[in-house]
Amino acid sequence: MQRRLVSLVAATVLVSLIVVAGTGLTSEAFKWDKYAGQTITVMLTQTPLSDGLRPLLSEFTKKTGIKVNYLVLAEAQYWNKLQIDLSSGAGEYDVFMSGPSFQWQWSLAGWIEPLDSYLSDKTKTSPDFDLADFYPAFLDANRWNGKSGGGLGEGKLWGMPVNTETTLLSYRKDVLAKYGLKPPSNWYEWAECARAVKEKSNGEYYGVVQRGAKDITSIQAGFISSLFTYGGKDFEKDLEPAMNSPKAKEFTRIWIDTIKAAGPPDWPSTMWYDEAQKFASGKYAMVVDGDNFVAMYEDPAKSKVAGKLGYAPIPKGPDGAIRSNIWTWGFAMNAKSRHKDAAWMFIQWASSKDTMARVTTAGSWPTRRSVWESDKLKALANWDNGNFYKVITSNYEKYAAWRPTPMTELPAVWDRWIMALHEIYFGQKSVDKALDDAAHDINQILIKAGLKK
Repeated sequence: MQRRLVSLVAATVLVSLIVVAGTGLTSEAFKWDKYAGQTITVMLTQTPLSDGLRPLLSEFTKKTGIKVNYLVLAEAQYWNKLQIDLSSGAGEYDVFMSGPSFQWQWSLAGWIEPLDSYLSDKTKTSPDFDLADFYPAFLDANRWNGKSGGGLGEGKLWGMPVNTETTLLSYRKDVLAKYGLKPPSNWYEWAECARAVKEKSNGEYYGVVQRGAKDITSIQAGFISSLFTYGGKDFEKDLEPAMNSPKAKEFTRIWIDTIKAAGPPDWPSTMWYDEAQKFASGKYAMVVDGDNFVAMYEDPAKSKVAGKLGYAPIPKGPDGAIRSNIWTWGFAMNAKSRHKDAAWMFIQWASSKDTMARVTTAGSWPTRRSVWESDKLKALANWDNGNFYKVITSNYEKYAAWRPTPMTELPAVWDRWIMALHEIYFGQKSVDKALDDAAHDINQILIKAGLKK
């Protein structure tokens, strides 16, 4: 019996050695330092992700022997500088923060490197990387086959998502309770609640604050999630503009009328960071926007509303549906990088379970299921007696997906769309006229770009 046991153990060890020798797959054996001595340059924009990642860069260098130079810019300057580097082929930045809609244009131009070959190479990717750990919606948003109007989640992976944003309703529990109001569950209640706050408080509080500056980020998050939830959309499947459909017009009227009646007068110049700071100032009752701001809202050192907030899903549309959009911040690789293997080492390290779990402490919500479901994360995101965590989990599991139609001309489309919202806000055009004109101009943009005939 003892001899049989020894033989069985020996056979098991032999099989294990054969598996390891045949694949190289042990996390202990993976050579993180195989590109030691190289230097990469990483471009970052000012976000919770970059705030959380920068203090860890020295650990990456210690682990890999790869030196990291980096540049951090505000978002307004970031995209322009990055576009110049990519379009010129200079290859100054090996790795850079990116998101889905920008990657569409860059991938077709050949400016960024697809990541699939690195993921499938067992000598370049650690066996414990675990791609299946990512929520599918966040990977799908970064995978595209290049066909405008569809193809999302198909084709090549152009960026590795690290941080995600979904949309929710954040509201002042104390303010609503003071005036006998309930958190809105649909868009009609949202509009009524916003007006009631401003009226009953005699202007002490604004009912809402939302993004509104002439910038494409004013379409992203709150507006686009709300429009889709209401039953609207941006395009039909044949790329026919749909931002002037009856549902889209109906929602846009509710949105703009409510902001004019119950929001601050500087909506037309409010960027996303202005919106977040305003809500944290304590003068606003509700905001429909990204969940990534919540860590700041709940920080007493940065916010006057910490501990006073409630969280709920986006108000439901007429059909009872909730359709949150998503954004992912992650990392893409410059196709002209002269250190692609070292760049990939950085990307997989930044999106690894361990790094993502540590970056999450800065309010950068993870794209990995194991990190989101960890006890540490549940304790961190326990605001509003755990309701925040429940709302975002429901977004991840049921409500959140990339909503805008994939196309290279999306920035131009959104530029024209926000112009129409301004025309409505300032009374320059009716809702019907502004959106019909925008749809016509957007159709021409697509024709000129060769996306339609």
